[in-house]
Amino acid sequence: MTNPRPAIRLIAADMDGTLLNNAGEISPGNARAIHLAQKKGVIFAICSGRFPENAAITARDGGVECPIVALNGGCITERTYGDLIVAHPMAPQTVRAVFNALEEIDALYYLFGRKTVYTRNESHIHHS
Repeated sequence: MTNPRPAIRLIAADMDGTLLNNAGEISPGNARAIHLAQKKGVIFAICSGRFPENAAITARDGGVECPIVALNGGCITERTYGDLIVAHPMAPQTVRAVFNALEEIDALYYLFGRKTVYTRNESHIHHS
């Protein structure tokens, strides 16, 4: 006999200011609630503007395994180990047009890729 479909099928939570405590961690209480929901068949997903790897590290540190909706919906990874499910990259010509428009008005910008940030603000440049 299979379990009936839960009334709630998905819980999607933003990280900063919602799921995480003031220390930037998933509290033990939140982790227990997530595990309980998952045991009942509810899919739990973390949603964030962060890079997928950064969000995944925070999830793993909090003892939570779940899909990650990262880069403000730009990509979704399976579980917390990074297998890409779907990505929504901008077409190269669109990126170039945005870049040119921002340069033309001398704007400060950050353009995010899955593993890259492009910025004009040289004081924030970091190479790893």
